[in-house]
Amino acid sequence: MTLDLYYPLEKGVLKYRPDGSGSPAGDDNREIAAVEELVQHVIGLAEIKPNQKVRAVVGAPALASMNDKQAIIDVMKDLVDAVMVVSEPFLVAYGLGLYNNAVIVDIGAGTLDLCRVHGTIPSEEDQRTLYEAGNYVDEKFHSLLQEKVPDSPISRHLAKSLKERYAFVSPITEGISVEFQVEGKPVLYNIAEELKESCGGILPNMQAAIRELITTFEPEFQDEMRNSIVLAGGGSQIKGLPEVIESDLAEFGSARVTVVDDPVYGGALGGLKLAKDMPEDEWKNV
Repeated sequence: MTLDLYYPLEKGVLKYRPDGSGSPAGDDNREIAAVEELVQHVIGLAEIKPNQKVRAVVGAPALASMNDKQAIIDVMKDLVDAVMVVSEPFLVAYGLGLYNNAVIVDIGAGTLDLCRVHGTIPSEEDQRTLYEAGNYVDEKFHSLLQEKVPDSPISRHLAKSLKERYAFVSPITEGISVEFQVEGKPVLYNIAEELKESCGGILPNMQAAIRELITTFEPEFQDEMRNSIVLAGGGSQIKGLPEVIESDLAEFGSARVTVVDDPVYGGALGGLKLAKDMPEDEWKNV
């Protein structure tokens, strides 16, 4: 409560530009300083030795604009020797060694990104970026909680922590009882309906995008792609999500949806692998 908190990202990209374009005057310019501080902190954790080059791979939303990517580069260009900005779901695929006939669904905070992988660098038509993601669920759930428990001040932080602990989209079979302070006294509320409604908000557009990416691909490879759908990002931990997606695709045939072993760092591990695999000459061109 005694901290000044800054949120420099919005919808997966920098809210304000390092060159000042789009930035309001005054304290909000510290959003950019916050990004620089974070990058410097990460570099410090790497324990760089003297004369070692510092290279960075940064994940961005699948359909981030050139301006958005350039803004990231502009922040980092004086802090590292070379930087690549790469589609986040592609980084997940690269880390898993999934190079052909798969669909990656990366459910982050600001964006939900999808990527159809088929042996080459994905183009725009192979990718989708949706904005019904983690923050969207938080806002919806927070609003529903405030309606359900009007006599208790519920913070956005509390709503988010409850979502991260209990999030689900499978059929409701039992309640989720949570204690809230009402007029100084603990009162139990069942929040299952509100939580499922909030988490379910990401489903319609995500399911439509998965269907589109698969059904517009080469017909002879659609079965293989439908059986190689991988969920990543924090939102992949929503209980029942794989089963709901498989059920939605049942009319086309069998489908198999899995979740990466490390939902939080799957993209980072792919970035590290890509950095190591990048030939020295290619780094010089970045």
